[in-house]
Amino acid sequence: MAYGGSFQADLCVHWLKHKKDFRVIAVACNLGQNRRMDDVGKRALAAGADSCHVADLRDRFLRDFCFETMKANAEHFSGVFLSASLSRPAIAQEIMRIARERGTSCVAHASHFHGNDQVRYELTFSSLNPDVEILSPSSEWGFKSREEMVEYARRFNLSLPEESDSRWNVDDNIWGASTVIGAEADPGRAAPAEAYRLTRDPTVCADEPTRVEIGFDAGLPIRLNGAEMQPLDLVRSLNNIGALNGIGRFEYIGDSLFGGQSREVHEAPGAVILYEAHRALEWITLDSETRRYKRMLSEKFADLVFNGLWFSNLRAALSAFFHSTQNLVCGDVGLEIYKGKVTVRNCASPNRLEGSDGKLPDPESIKGFLEINRNINRKSRTRRKHQPGARSFGRNISGSQE
Repeated sequence: MAYGGSFQADLCVHWLKHKKDFRVIAVACNLGQNRRMDDVGKRALAAGADSCHVADLRDRFLRDFCFETMKANAEHFSGVFLSASLSRPAIAQEIMRIARERGTSCVAHASHFHGNDQVRYELTFSSLNPDVEILSPSSEWGFKSREEMVEYARRFNLSLPEESDSRWNVDDNIWGASTVIGAEADPGRAAPAEAYRLTRDPTVCADEPTRVEIGFDAGLPIRLNGAEMQPLDLVRSLNNIGALNGIGRFEYIGDSLFGGQSREVHEAPGAVILYEAHRALEWITLDSETRRYKRMLSEKFADLVFNGLWFSNLRAALSAFFHSTQNLVCGDVGLEIYKGKVTVRNCASPNRLEGSDGKLPDPESIKGFLEINRNINRKSRTRRKHQPGARSFGRNISGSQE
């Protein structure tokens, strides 16, 4: 069972164990969330799990999921860097690996009934093994209110939720954090300051800018300020720098896959810095048509991730295209980070496009280019004139020549 250490996850473990008579293997995945994973494992055992497998997926999560998405420059709308959506297929993949290892044909998750995460988990489970049996306790157990859930926990001496748990729902990992606001859901009111858990308010950040340089090889970040770094250390460093400077703070009205909406606060300090640097480097290494086509496809890529279709054929095909564009995306990008804003200062690459240094073609080349396009336009206009009923595009609606 996917286990994250929440109050609801405790109830799911206990319910599966004592109401359904299952042996429960809790799987807790370390994706860089802000909590001690040893404590999460102990909590799973206290809730009734027969064992708890704690997996450190931070490097794999960054390499196979987050960086693949960054190559596509994919965001869900503007400013939502899909930290929660990307984590679900990573967790589900690990659960299916353990299920194969242990010889079990049944998996479970603790997501809310009719929630986006239920879709993401169950679509991923079935993509990886169409024959697996999937259990969703929240869709079966019959609790009609949170008060009934708390009463169940008291009856069986389970951990009770903290007061903040009922105020909002937080999901965080190394790539970012999302907070679904409860009582303050009215978009007419400002989100409470404490809903931002990772980043400082830009208005109280340092009055001096922070400057960094990020080096890329084939579209992947490999250096920070000249020092080669592993993905986890690099992203963690950028998260710290971004958080101190108020980077990556967004408010968002989230859409449920079942039709509802929720008010959310998203934070992604390191991801925002990396995306800005990656886009800047692509601007001088990729031709305009490739960049334009990437923008068209990145929206679809983000939709697939958000909708739980990471392991779909289309997502894999899109990733293959994005990967093919990255061979030349090598070089260094200098950034200035200041009070919530990331600004590109300089960008250098050995694969810089010819002409991106500002030099223009010679006059004769320009004349030839214009003459070719004039001929194309003349021929098109001649064909339109000889077509029966063709409208003239040479006059505007007032009758004057354009």
